[in-house]
Amino acid sequence: MAKDSISQVIELDCPVLELFEKFQDVKTVSGFLPILSELKEIAPLQNYVAVLEDRVGPFKLRADLSIETKVDRESMRFSVEARGEDRQVRSAIRISVSVHFAPISDARTRVAIEGTYEVSGKVATLGSSVIKSKANKLTLEFANQVRENFGG
Repeated sequence: MAKDSISQVIELDCPVLELFEKFQDVKTVSGFLPILSELKEIAPLQNYVAVLEDRVGPFKLRADLSIETKVDRESMRFSVEARGEDRQVRSAIRISVSVHFAPISDARTRVAIEGTYEVSGKVATLGSSVIKSKANKLTLEFANQVRENFGG
């Protein structure tokens, strides 16, 4: 099993409440992850399904994901829990991410992205270093998309 954590902090030129509201556009924000497609809303800001597709070494991973989101307006936190599996390559994936928004000033916000992931099965046999490298690259790419689209 490959298991690790991710972490990224960014600062944006956008008021905290405005940014928090923008993040609740799940379709737009999910588009910041190029490996995620076919997002379908089951219950707004609660449940979604999507497909995670990526090449990991010799394996082409295509996992159907069940995604739960939680919005905590009081603590300014947006949480995502995704689970799925690719039966063809017999691999399972679990991702848990929390995004916390904190005002720096009236017009500037700090966004802290923290999470964990677990990959098991055939894909995990490649080793955690390959998977960790991909996870770090995706986290950085996501942060860059947030900057570009929401006021970096």
